[in-house]
Amino acid sequence: MKLVRKISLVVMGLLLIGFIGLGLSSVRVQIALSRISRSGGVMDYILHNFFLTAVLLIIIGGLVFHLFRKQSRSRKYVRRIAFAAMFVWLAGVGIYFIGFNDGGCRHNALALFLRSSLSSIEMFVSHSDLIEVASKWHHDAVYMTLFSLIHFCAVLCSASLILGVLSIYLDSKWKMRRWCRQEGRFYVFWNQSSEAYALASKLNDGHIVFITSDETPFSQVPHRMSFSHIIGTESSYGREHIDLGCRMIVTDQENALSNLNRLHRGKVAFLFLSEDEDKNIRDCQEVRSRFNVDVNVDVEFYCHASDCMENRLRTEHLIDSSYLSAMELRRNAEAQPVNFVEHGRTESGRPDGTVTSEFNALVVGFGETGRKVFEWLYETSAFLGKDGRRVSYSLTLVDSSMDDIRGTYLAEKPALKDNPALDFRQCSIGSEDYWGIVEGLVGRGLNYVVVSLGDDKTNVGAALALYKYVMRKSTVGADGKAVYNGGKFTIYVRVRGSNYDDILKKFDDGVIRFFGNDNDVFSPAIVFAEEYLVMAQTFEKTYNRHCGGQYACETLRWNTVADMVKNTRKQSQNLANACHVSTKIHLLTGGTMSEDILENLDAMERVKTPEESTGEYVYVDSEGRRLEYESQLMTNLAKCEHLRWMAAVEILGYTWDNAGGTSCDDIRMTHNCLVSWEKLGDIYKKTGKEYRQYDYNVVETSIRLYLDHGKINEQ
Repeated sequence: MKLVRKISLVVMGLLLIGFIGLGLSSVRVQIALSRISRSGGVMDYILHNFFLTAVLLIIIGGLVFHLFRKQSRSRKYVRRIAFAAMFVWLAGVGIYFIGFNDGGCRHNALALFLRSSLSSIEMFVSHSDLIEVASKWHHDAVYMTLFSLIHFCAVLCSASLILGVLSIYLDSKWKMRRWCRQEGRFYVFWNQSSEAYALASKLNDGHIVFITSDETPFSQVPHRMSFSHIIGTESSYGREHIDLGCRMIVTDQENALSNLNRLHRGKVAFLFLSEDEDKNIRDCQEVRSRFNVDVNVDVEFYCHASDCMENRLRTEHLIDSSYLSAMELRRNAEAQPVNFVEHGRTESGRPDGTVTSEFNALVVGFGETGRKVFEWLYETSAFLGKDGRRVSYSLTLVDSSMDDIRGTYLAEKPALKDNPALDFRQCSIGSEDYWGIVEGLVGRGLNYVVVSLGDDKTNVGAALALYKYVMRKSTVGADGKAVYNGGKFTIYVRVRGSNYDDILKKFDDGVIRFFGNDNDVFSPAIVFAEEYLVMAQTFEKTYNRHCGGQYACETLRWNTVADMVKNTRKQSQNLANACHVSTKIHLLTGGTMSEDILENLDAMERVKTPEESTGEYVYVDSEGRRLEYESQLMTNLAKCEHLRWMAAVEILGYTWDNAGGTSCDDIRMTHNCLVSWEKLGDIYKKTGKEYRQYDYNVVETSIRLYLDHGKINEQ
């Protein structure tokens, strides 16, 4: 800000002139100094007091440095003024230190410093203690000149700050009014948080409006811009971390709403992104009631809150950072559990779509993020073994408050009860029980660890301690580096900030990896373009096109509880299929991801077996000849898909309907297809319903989608 820079330079320039200008103004400098010294004036006092001279020289040096150093464009206005005010205050301490050195304070350093400090502060409110200064200095021209300059600079700093605040306030008023007269897009951030700044810094279009925070209830906010709104720490944080120039303003709630209510055309997105989800939803509802939108204005409300039934019914767009963090792992092909297990092969060495090793995972911290990651691991670790059943797995979940979490969690997901592969344990990361759990898992062959305890420091500390322990069991690999469990081991750590990025550079083995950074989670593509919803819809379109159906992706409504349950199942099913594409391709190709293999598989035709009563399928080439290997491979993938689907539906809370009825009941949350692959064949024999075909369809759609779009879960 050029105006601020000029004011700072003027203040420091006056001080610089005040300290050295008068002493050097005479043609004969030494004669002038000697005259002042003989007269017992201020220069005599300075020249004979080394401490005070050093202080004044430091002040002058600091002013010169500030005067000529390169200024940062992103530096806050208030910080510039504060920097100049600090030197003014030090100068005031020095001038009072000289003036008070008389009577009972003479040579009393402590008393002089305390009195000088307080009196120097009072200068900024246009008050001076000149009457308490020793009378001999009242007649000293140099002393009085310096005193007047310092007092003037102190008042100038205060006036500059007040005028600067006023100018910022008026500028925001004027810009807001001018913007609302034009057609455009507005992003209104109701809370100044790290999440809000992370998202705002990536916006390339539109007007960005930050609303000043206030702890008072929304309805009691005063209809004015207070002084604290401008110089508050949150505003400073925003100005310090993002630089959006003329596209961004910080204003108060009343100014924003009163001007936006005059908008006749455009788009407005209100974003409530504080850490307090109840406050976000409460503010959202009140803003919605106070915002009188024009029919030509497209308005959307986004709330940072957990994705649960209650919140879905209360607001329009939910931004669940825990869910989005888990999705970052879910869409990452390298983080898929399929990379941490051994793949089965035929006698000829070709992949057969099965898995031959156990998958063991540890989730440290069972909060929102920990639960989302566990649910994903439970689903994607559903591999087909050589025996035609789900391959052995273990998921150990650790939290210091597990007893308070487990009951409600399992009540919502009854299919997970009494599952011997799931181990819910209550203990802290520093307890003996915790390290006993780790020791047991490491002995079995630990593959996957997710750490999500709370703050970044705790997460990174827990991950480093775990890494140090596990690597004691490592061996030397072919490349000379230490590896554990054949290299099939990784620790994923939830880190929201960027303060620990340098740590990753020191771990060249790639064992520790971060996820869930706010800069990655809060991006326009995810929040506004709904990237994950697009992924789900892309899979659904490809599925319907492949199956010869007509695509009709309806806009989901969340008006009732029944709508929410039904749409959650549909939406999550398509998204899960999209994210599982890379896993299926990995199993089909044995990890080579060869498009030649996929092209051959895609060219095949699926037909029913001659024995139609079995409901099974085989694959034939263009001439109708049966392809034995390809048929078995695709059937194994279809079986694996059925296992994955069952796990995904169980996570949603569905159970098997043993009382008959429809295939799916979204009210009772039951599903007839939650049975083994073999029992699906029995259902076909009894009812003629071909439920197995859906699993084949998903596998074939995954191949087609991969060939058309590449790794959809990484785009």
